[in-house]
Amino acid sequence: MHAFNFDTHIPIDHRIEVTLPDSFPVGQHKIKLIIEDDVETVAFAAGLRRAQEIVRRHVPEGVSLVDELIAERKEETPHG
Repeated sequence: MHAFNFDTHIPIDHRIEVTLPDSFPVGQHKIKLIIEDDVETVAFAAGLRRAQEIVRRHVPEGVSLVDELIAERKEETPHG
């Protein structure tokens, strides 16, 4: 049994090409494809979605937190 591990990106056409080493024996083989999500990426995306949900509960629609922060900073700046 031979095991090859590699990372790949699934393109928009959902096709991947696997090139085996020249030393791989020619003949009949069974091939298993195991697809795992990148755990760190999935965890980050889930955390980001959760944070966005929390903020949406406390900030009315149409309110720009960035605009409010800029306005507050301008108010805090000494005129002169």
